[in-house]
Amino acid sequence: MRDVWRRCVTAGVGAAGVAAVAAAQDVSRAQSAQSAQSAQSSEATALARYARAESRYRRLDFVVDSLVADRQHRLTRDTVRVGAITVRITTDRLAPAGRAALVTGAQEAWAAIAGLHDSTVEAAVASEPLDLAAHTAYGLTGPLERVLFDFRIPRRMGRVRGVGFSVTPERARDALLDLFGSTVGARLPRPLVDWLGGAWIPLEPATPQDWQGVAAALATSRSSRARTCLTGDATYCLAALELTDPPTDTLHAWYDTRDMIALAAEWAPRDSADRALRDQCVRDDVESACAAVAATRRLPRPMPPSAHVSLLQAAIAQGGPNAIARFVAGGPSAADALAAASGVPLASVVQQWQAAAQAAPREQAAPPAAEALTLLGWTGIFGLVAMRSRR
Repeated sequence: MRDVWRRCVTAGVGAAGVAAVAAAQDVSRAQSAQSAQSAQSSEATALARYARAESRYRRLDFVVDSLVADRQHRLTRDTVRVGAITVRITTDRLAPAGRAALVTGAQEAWAAIAGLHDSTVEAAVASEPLDLAAHTAYGLTGPLERVLFDFRIPRRMGRVRGVGFSVTPERARDALLDLFGSTVGARLPRPLVDWLGGAWIPLEPATPQDWQGVAAALATSRSSRARTCLTGDATYCLAALELTDPPTDTLHAWYDTRDMIALAAEWAPRDSADRALRDQCVRDDVESACAAVAATRRLPRPMPPSAHVSLLQAAIAQGGPNAIARFVAGGPSAADALAAASGVPLASVVQQWQAAAQAAPREQAAPPAAEALTLLGWTGIFGLVAMRSRR
């Protein structure tokens, strides 16, 4: 009876499992009845009841075994294996085209991972098989036509990661790389997680769009250290990227007086004393007042986490094979871990990172539609005036 119950729980077969347990209980009751009724009925009657119960037990036991085998078959018949990547398809809603897209995406993801030549990353990927589940998308008017698919890490109870999408090669590739980047990132010490902005490691190089975003973040940072990093000495980048020794005064390490004034100008205090302090900073350029205002606010970091991630990508590209493994094992200091990953002095990595950001094309902002129409209108008016003046 215990064996049947165990297999019912393992299989998750619901009513069939309950029926099997009930059959086992019938056998137990029949056994009890055999001894209890021996004095009241003949031995043949008791044996007949026992035989019937045992026969029912064997039939239901066969049903449970069949359901277990069928479920295992359904879970593994569409398993996708590419390199060290394993994805178990746990849904019948994935059409052949979706499976083909998943295979292509997994192939592209594995090509990126294998290109790192990193034993730590490959071991982490091999140890983390994924499940592809499915659910229907719902809108305001009810169920939508398309089905959304989620990659899940089944062994991490309470840490399930899902990415909902209709399966395409690009989305499957990006989701797989993102999930396995989290798998490797879970091994980072806490200070590195804080510096990166999350327990995640990029498993592919930065794209031109990434570098464009880094350049824009540098150019628009509230910290003059970061803005100077884009055009000036790379030593300013060390401070902007928080790679110098931990400052006791982050305000003056990251911001100069003009930066403090700009930060204070964004503040709209309600208290009259706070307003007077802010006015002293903004209107009168009193540095002590600016410092006092900043002390009451949460200082923004000079650079967004995406800039830190791009620096790690530059270090990985410089370091070659097992660069990520060296970063993970490099200790809690971001500066030390980056140097270990790259295999060269930190200043060299930062200079290469700065050069890549400087070389990124600047985004050309188009004027708003209303502004463009106004400009076109004035251009037409000036053209008419010019034509009349030539008559």
